Amino acid sequence: MQANGWTTNYSGAGFGADYLLRAAVANHVAAASRCTVSCKSRMWIGCALEQTMQRSASIRFEQAKVDTDRLDSRAREGSIPIWHKKMGERALDGIAQARRGRTPRLSVEMIVDAALHALSEQSGDPLSLGATARILGVTPMALYTYFNSRDDLIQAVAERLMSDFPAGDEAQLPELCIRDWAFRMRNHLLKRPQLLGMLSWEGGHSSSAWLERSVEVMRALEELGYTGSELARMTLRIWHRVMSAINVEIASKGKSGQIASDDLEKLTPDTRERVLRLHQVSGREDFYEDLMEFEVSSMIDTIRRQK
Repeated sequence: MQANGWTTNYSGAGFGADYLLRAAVANHVAAASRCTVSCKSRMWIGCALEQTMQRSASIRFEQAKVDTDRLDSRAREGSIPIWHKKMGERALDGIAQARRGRTPRLSVEMIVDAALHALSEQSGDPLSLGATARILGVTPMALYTYFNSRDDLIQAVAERLMSDFPAGDEAQLPELCIRDWAFRMRNHLLKRPQLLGMLSWEGGHSSSAWLERSVEVMRALEELGYTGSELARMTLRIWHRVMSAINVEIASKGKSGQIASDDLEKLTPDTRERVLRLHQVSGREDFYEDLMEFEVSSMIDTIRRQK
């Protein structure tokens, strides 16, 4: 009989112990629990599984230790915020418990820490329950004690990342409130680029934390006299233009912004000369700040003309 790629044997009325161990390690616990085996087989399975899990936890611990040391170095250099380093240390503590043969005591904070650690190592990949669980030294099913779904975990991670978003000055003129929100959001997301992948995701979900911090744009427009569908359209236009500019800036990080010389050679002389002029501007350090200023000024001019 074939199961998960292995040939299994029968032992009495149930499957062989070898299959049961492999099934359990592969998280097919339900398959293992339905099988009938002797007490001796059950003892063998338990001992072997415990040894396997401890060896696995030990490997995870050593890898996480390397990751945490790297975070420590980056925190000292100032390339990441200090809270990022502390988050890695808390996740490492959970793995250390698993390494010592104990099931780590989880909490919502620990799981969110581990999810952030996973995101920092996944280079733009979506948040994964499996990667989060591996960092903690538990199975993905263990996370469902604290979160009903992956969507709930994403909401919690986004809330953590948005928790220190600075408040605006409500005493300002509405136009200045909108401008201030745009630059505060830009500065916040540039420090936490992983948030971009959690503002909206499959299934029609949106970050509650981001919406709570962005509805101030709608309030400012209401003060300017916008109502109904006109209010909704203008709010969405502002959100999309600001977030698109931020997304372009984050996507450009680590790139020179210059076209390769062999690509330039393929252009006609006239086009090449024009492109080089564009690159003189796009290569400046303040280019994206100027771009945001242009977008915001254009939006405020539109808001004033329409009212």
